[in-house]
Amino acid sequence: MLTVICGLPSGLREIVTDFFRKENFDIIEKIMYTPADVQWHTLSPKRDASEAAINHCRFTYPSFGRTIGICDGDISDALCGKKNCLLTCSSDRPEIYSELKAGYGGYVNTIFVYTDPERLEEIYKKHCGNDAEEEIRRRVQLGGMLRKLYTENIDLFDDIVIFGGEGSEFDSNSVCRQLKNIIKKSLESQDKLNDSAYVEFPYQGHEQYLFTSYSHNDRDTIMEDLTMLRNHGCRLWYDTAGIRGGQNWPDIIADKLEHCAQVLLFWSRSSSVSHEVANEINYAINVGKPVLPVMIDDAVMTGGMKLRIGSLQYIQRANFDYKKNLLHSISPNVFDK
Repeated sequence: MLTVICGLPSGLREIVTDFFRKENFDIIEKIMYTPADVQWHTLSPKRDASEAAINHCRFTYPSFGRTIGICDGDISDALCGKKNCLLTCSSDRPEIYSELKAGYGGYVNTIFVYTDPERLEEIYKKHCGNDAEEEIRRRVQLGGMLRKLYTENIDLFDDIVIFGGEGSEFDSNSVCRQLKNIIKKSLESQDKLNDSAYVEFPYQGHEQYLFTSYSHNDRDTIMEDLTMLRNHGCRLWYDTAGIRGGQNWPDIIADKLEHCAQVLLFWSRSSSVSHEVANEINYAINVGKPVLPVMIDDAVMTGGMKLRIGSLQYIQRANFDYKKNLLHSISPNVFDK
């Protein structure tokens, strides 16, 4: 389970990370690249890094002119249910949250921490000093941007936690109690996902699965086939959200291709001109994944695509015995026994 918490102010962040450590969560480390023309006073433990180091991170997000990189470390294990990790995030862009949730579904639990604006200013006066007016203004502004992120994208967050500051009924102890209840629910959900008798749709577990490559213009056509496969116990993953331009989405797709057992390619007039489909198949071939092509209309397989996937037998969706052939052609390793 990867728990992502957005909106933690300084002081509370340290308390919350210590709380998660006691709950046996690993803390995902972050690095930060700050261009020479950007001024920023760091209050949280991020390692300064070069732009080249940031470019090697699988997940990144922008923040006030800086780029924050998430160190891979144990994040891959968290995203397939093998361990529990905490990631604190201050991005006011919805993409980082939507990409993680679209790519890894129930193994990502997103939490927003709401702090009253006046209380937030008091916190940063304490941590930055009364003389750091510009720094305080900038951090209070970030708090406002994060609150706006939450109100405009409520569906991206699974839970909200209230922090009223020390001395209030919603103090740091209350925050930890709220989080403990959330952790309990998320771990119960993770146990369900890890249950071999349960096939999530799309699959998010750590067993072998089928990667589906298709054009989103064909979504309505192929969903019948995907549902049929799921009902037969097939563990399959497909892009549910169509986040093609997201900053981290290519790395998520690459991760899914690297860990799949087989690629199911739905070939059509739309997919034949899709750069995303071509990129997925190129990468699948490069990492040695077998490709199973399904022809869903009269589109001719291009010479370049034939060259990439080799002399494979194509399955014609229009054939009367299509579903039987499809089931028999898919690797048995992706089906629940």
